[in-house]
Amino acid sequence: MRAMGAEWVEIVEPRTKEHMYANLVTGECVWDLPHGVAVKHATEDQWWELFDDKSKRFYYYNAPSQKTVWHRPEGADIVPLSKLQTMKNNKGVGGEVKTRNRRSLNSKGNKTTSSTTTTGSSMGANLSRGMTTSGSSDEENMPASRNSYEQHKKRQRTSRNNRVSKDETDFARRSNGSETKQQQKPAGDWTISTSGGGAAGHASLDSNESRPKQAKLNMTAPGRVEEEVSANNTITNIDDVKMRHKKTNQTLPKRVSNLSKSQSCPSAPNRPMSSSTRTHSKSSRKLEEVKDITSFAKSNLNVHKRGLLRKKVTIHTMLSWTRDPIRKPMIMTKDKHVKKDACEVFRLIQAFMGDRKVKRNAETLAHDIITRGWQLPDLRDEIFIQLCRQTTTNPKADSLKLGFELLCMCLTFFPPSSKFHSYLEGYIYTHLDSEDQDGVQISHYANISFKRLSKIIQTGAKRGKKKPTADEVAQSQRSIFNPSMFGNLLQEVMDNQAEKFPDLKLPWVLTNLAEQVLRLDGHQTEGIFRVPGDIDDVNFLKVQIDQYQTPDNLRDPHVPGSLLKLWFRELEDPLIPAEFYDECVENYNDEELAIDVINKLPEINRLCISYLIRFLQVFAQSHHSQKTKMDASNLAMVMAPNCLRCQSDDPRIIFENTRKEMSYIRTLIQYYETDFMEGMM
Repeated sequence: MRAMGAEWVEIVEPRTKEHMYANLVTGECVWDLPHGVAVKHATEDQWWELFDDKSKRFYYYNAPSQKTVWHRPEGADIVPLSKLQTMKNNKGVGGEVKTRNRRSLNSKGNKTTSSTTTTGSSMGANLSRGMTTSGSSDEENMPASRNSYEQHKKRQRTSRNNRVSKDETDFARRSNGSETKQQQKPAGDWTISTSGGGAAGHASLDSNESRPKQAKLNMTAPGRVEEEVSANNTITNIDDVKMRHKKTNQTLPKRVSNLSKSQSCPSAPNRPMSSSTRTHSKSSRKLEEVKDITSFAKSNLNVHKRGLLRKKVTIHTMLSWTRDPIRKPMIMTKDKHVKKDACEVFRLIQAFMGDRKVKRNAETLAHDIITRGWQLPDLRDEIFIQLCRQTTTNPKADSLKLGFELLCMCLTFFPPSSKFHSYLEGYIYTHLDSEDQDGVQISHYANISFKRLSKIIQTGAKRGKKKPTADEVAQSQRSIFNPSMFGNLLQEVMDNQAEKFPDLKLPWVLTNLAEQVLRLDGHQTEGIFRVPGDIDDVNFLKVQIDQYQTPDNLRDPHVPGSLLKLWFRELEDPLIPAEFYDECVENYNDEELAIDVINKLPEINRLCISYLIRFLQVFAQSHHSQKTKMDASNLAMVMAPNCLRCQSDDPRIIFENTRKEMSYIRTLIQYYETDFMEGMM
């Protein structure tokens, strides 16, 4: 078994491969190795020895493989980084580490001042509260009364810090399903911690962990010649240090190690990870990409008070289910209309979820809530955060189910603001892998909500002058478990209609709308497919079609024509899949190659595009185009964006490909033989 003999060791950050050097005797850390010193270079066989205060055991972490084990690896190079923990905590297995901090009493003001002696830039980022040295500390010679006073102040600070950190971490642990209690500590220049997962942050090795997790080193860059030391001889929180430096016009070094960003490593083999922990860790990785709703709450929520003493309501309580009404909006606002409607909407939400008894039925309550959000954009974020609150720690299964349903329904008609979008997305992300709760399929509701959120952000709120109808609201609720024919995959549309139309080889919505256009003499109507139908009539027809119904009072062919284009445009995957897009735009003028692309498509896509082309060929006939003013080029111009989707974000490429997309559809209209579709027309 090999041990590290050199005082200086090389540490390599696993992700960025950046090298740094630490002196295990003095605690110094530098980016550039001092001249003429011996150093033990990092190898694939290097393991970091760390100490877990919970189990009072050492454990070992291998940076190249990101593996953590309890047993000491045989034949490995061991870097005793537990010494760095000992220096940081000023205590540990090896006993107390003495410091070089010097204290002096101001005789006039009877105040204690603290300073740290340094010896140049190499002392920049000490790993402990003080350097190991021979001799006694000045603190040992202080009067007993002064030591008692310092201990009293230390207890006060600890109590205050615990109260501040509790409210900030309690909700994050609860919302991520974590039952592990974590103890937060002030961060020094070096913090050796384990990735706990979730929004509550990273737990220190001194926390109540039952198994080792990935080691992380948060290191301030060397070169700093002055350290902030608190009155109780401990390094203060780094945020406080930055604030003090800012006030004194001193700048902190910008170079910081990225070692804290290492990926999670496996647990020790003899302590397997539970299924709940695996789910929790998966959610945590997703949350790194979005924002946590608690961050929004800290800076945007109103201050609410309650009780005779008017005690402030904590953020955790503000974001947790309640049966009580609210007396003012959750989100700060100056809009008088929002202030009035917010409290009323909260009562309506409670009534819809069954938490408040009213005489109105659930359908009218949902319609009222959605109408208010659709008509008043400034109220939308308030509605969404109220729904997030009422679906968090909700003890009643029926109430929880209706709360998630209402969230899905609202996302059908209006989006959150750009400011709140990422936070709502983060809230939904935390429930994507949630287990069922008393029969409530939380993960299903979360997936539907996320899908609708992604769509509504792109399309915007429901269009039209008329407010959402009761039928539209009811359809948005039914489609949660009975998928709509709009906005899904072609195969999903076919699967949904299989029970009603088992022998139909094409989507019923496609053939029905095409027949409606022809029945209303669309091939004799000027501007067909170019002139949009009335948006409210289109929305009404969409609800009817989604229920496999065709209204008898249709008079305008532009209405089914517009809805047909909308159906193609809202398909989850384009009619011509993205993997065939480049081949289409490259061969837009070659009729043989253009048709070859159609023959390569999946069967359902091939049949749908063939049906559409045959349908358009009817309108492209000269005796029809003379009346409609829609020849092959004009038809291709309005239909190409509904069949092909450019995957590039470059405006120049999009502009150039628009012409090629139109030319490709025009080539199909002019040269594609669709006689084999005769029986399906």
